[in-house]
Amino acid sequence: MKLIEISLRNSTAVVVGIILTLLFGFLAFTRIPIQLNPSIESPYITVETIYPGASAIEVEQEVTQRMEEKLAAVENLREMRSTSSEGRSEIILKFDWGVNKDNAQLDVLQKRNLVEDLPDDVEEPQILTVNRREQLTVMWLFLDSETLDVNQMRQIADDVIVPQISRIPDVANIRIGGGAEREIHVLVDLAAIAARDLTLDEIADALSRENRNLRGGKIVKGPSRLVVRTLGQYTSLEEIRETVVKNGESGPIRIKDIAQVRDSFKDADFHVRVNGRPTVSMGVVQQIGGNTLELA
Repeated sequence: MKLIEISLRNSTAVVVGIILTLLFGFLAFTRIPIQLNPSIESPYITVETIYPGASAIEVEQEVTQRMEEKLAAVENLREMRSTSSEGRSEIILKFDWGVNKDNAQLDVLQKRNLVEDLPDDVEEPQILTVNRREQLTVMWLFLDSETLDVNQMRQIADDVIVPQISRIPDVANIRIGGGAEREIHVLVDLAAIAARDLTLDEIADALSRENRNLRGGKIVKGPSRLVVRTLGQYTSLEEIRETVVKNGESGPIRIKDIAQVRDSFKDADFHVRVNGRPTVSMGVVQQIGGNTLELA
């Protein structure tokens, strides 16, 4: 009774206390990262194959594609996507809701055993029921186009999509795969630079000097060529050709006088396919403590 009497005599203080309690409770709730919701995912099975010493393209042609041909016949298969990297093939199988995972694993094993003519150096394909790559990311995005090839899609991903996604709060990193990064090849005429008393280092220095905002890029020097990984300040190949290396006795010596400049692509580190079609993948990695629902 005393508590009731005290509350009635101090009704204003009681109301204020209740309001403050509700307010602080609401603020605390909104600041708790939402990570504990049950994850309801359709079953995944991963087939991993090691091919020591093989390049990404060799892995794709000699292992991944042959495996995909057989695995495509697995029952209740909802989606199949693959990654072929140096020395390693990974095929991720996504199944329909409610499928019996043990039966699915047995079916995958049977189809895997039908694969023939794998290279002698290939290790026995492993079947994994835990998709380790999915555990590291909160979302996978895939590009598909009827008109663009995989390298063009990769350029759009690098230049447009990834920078925009990177600005979203709680995004720690974006893992991008498939296609090849754009790079510019400067093919140097060794006889021409020798006649002008030039070196590859001088040419590389000239390109770096003109390409001042080479953010995250670099110039790679080879025996007779230079590779510009990022255009930076340059907006066209013609600007690279017009770059002055040094002033000679008869006038400025430009890149076009001593080299050919070609638009090209870096050798792909790995290849990505979804349902047999080459594609570009982007895995969105969440920052520690981030809010998964808000990010998604």
